[in-house]
Amino acid sequence: MPEPILESLAVGPLPLINHFLRRLRLDELLEDAVQDRDRRRKLPIPRALGVFVRNLLLSRYPLYEIPQWTKGYVPELLGLAPAEMRLLNDDRIGRCLDRLFAVDRAQLLTALVVGMTREFDMDLKILHNDSTTITFTGQYPHRGGGEASPLHITYGHNKDHRPDLKQLLFDLTVTEDGSVPVWVGLHDGNVTDDQTHLDTWTALRQIVGRPDFVYVADSKLCVTETLTSITGQGGHFVTVLPRTRKEERWFKEHVQTHTLPWEEVWRRPPARRQEDPAEVYQAVESPLRSAEGFRILWYHSSVKHSHDQHVRQSRIERAVAELEFLRNRLGTRKWKQPRVVEDAAVKILETLGAERWIEVRVEPGEEVQFRQAGPGRPGKTTAYRRVSHPKPKLHWTIREDTVAYDAKIDGLFPLLTDLDKATPKQVLLWYKHQPRLEKRFEQLKTVLGVRPVYLKKVERVEAYLLLYFVALVVAALIERDLRRAMKQQHVPMLPLYPEKRDCQAPTAERVLELFANLRRHRLLQEGKEVHRFRDELSRTQRQVLRLLGVPTDSFLT
Repeated sequence: MPEPILESLAVGPLPLINHFLRRLRLDELLEDAVQDRDRRRKLPIPRALGVFVRNLLLSRYPLYEIPQWTKGYVPELLGLAPAEMRLLNDDRIGRCLDRLFAVDRAQLLTALVVGMTREFDMDLKILHNDSTTITFTGQYPHRGGGEASPLHITYGHNKDHRPDLKQLLFDLTVTEDGSVPVWVGLHDGNVTDDQTHLDTWTALRQIVGRPDFVYVADSKLCVTETLTSITGQGGHFVTVLPRTRKEERWFKEHVQTHTLPWEEVWRRPPARRQEDPAEVYQAVESPLRSAEGFRILWYHSSVKHSHDQHVRQSRIERAVAELEFLRNRLGTRKWKQPRVVEDAAVKILETLGAERWIEVRVEPGEEVQFRQAGPGRPGKTTAYRRVSHPKPKLHWTIREDTVAYDAKIDGLFPLLTDLDKATPKQVLLWYKHQPRLEKRFEQLKTVLGVRPVYLKKVERVEAYLLLYFVALVVAALIERDLRRAMKQQHVPMLPLYPEKRDCQAPTAERVLELFANLRRHRLLQEGKEVHRFRDELSRTQRQVLRLLGVPTDSFLT
């Protein structure tokens, strides 16, 4: 009789992920959207798309080499029968993405989010919006307009600081309740944020079912047409007043000559070092409303005050050092013309952002030298001749009046809102949730690895990014439910960091890593299973599952 063979396949965090996918009803929603009734199809498209979502959450190289990746996992946990594992290949992956692009993705997304908000009892009173760019390389020809045509991957204002590469605009809206994504908008690479907000707000209104939620966004929301349209339909907003607005310049002038009734509205511990002072926010309402008639609330942050001072002083010091270096080179071959020297000095100030505080002046000048008129050793009767060379004179002065002016407005920033009854503290706290949305972008680009994108059809790229949204939703729900359960059950820490160090605010990445090494083992004799066993769950793993409401039996595969 041949020796038995040990089969060892990964279980990992798949049962946990499947728990949340079932609550989202992803398989049912995909079946309703795709409506694949082709009986000849060996692998249903919705099940293949479900595999892709799991791959995005777990793979370090998502959506690439999926056939090789699936071979390491228990098939049933991927939603596949063992015989279906071999059906996954690059061609089938591409065709599934093509089919997903062809469905009504807006309707699919709305159904997913509406069901999620009911299932997870989510609060949709406050919604936060921002955008990022997804960077691409290669040729992506534009196929013209039309509702069904794919997006235009092209050059634009790249938020990854890669203006040399093409991009798409990825517009994301999250709840204040756990920063869970509730809407995604994909736009052409050359679209700016101010063009997207009204369409996004309209889609959110359909999801929420009413218009009176608070829409929080950055300064690109501050467009008169957009703001009046939102408020005209019964909506509310909080945004940053742009620096280009006249109301912003008026208040900074007003501060110079008036004493305002600043009031402390919020104080929080230092973000980094414990020995640092607490961050204090003061607020005052501007006596002048916006041109549209909305409230302008001005805030003073102690941390921003110190930061503004440090930035200004650093720029002045660096500019002075560069100007000193330039002065020492005057009179050499390249630096003999006053116009050339002045252009170089101005460029230094512009590059360092110090032109507001330093004034430069260049004057013609010369350097005089006396050289021996004839050959031989110099003596008492040696004649000398006078030789002069152009050497411009570079002068600069610090504009003390401008420095003093800016010192009075250090730490200030304005928020614009239509909510007359909201307190300055409440408006500030709504706005201060925006950095958590930035964390979702970080999760998208680093943890989930949205880049690089090796797909060459724009239709498949759009479908691919929709699946990324679903994966981002699952990750956010894991974090939200775990943190809420920890708070409700008075669990201050979980040992999720390396070396079992305590973690106060667990992320989805840490939770999935906790279960990464779980495996299922089978002894096979002549192709038949004779014994099955699995890795035991640790105490921490059981605690996390209990907090998330995931039955441990789901790991008994």
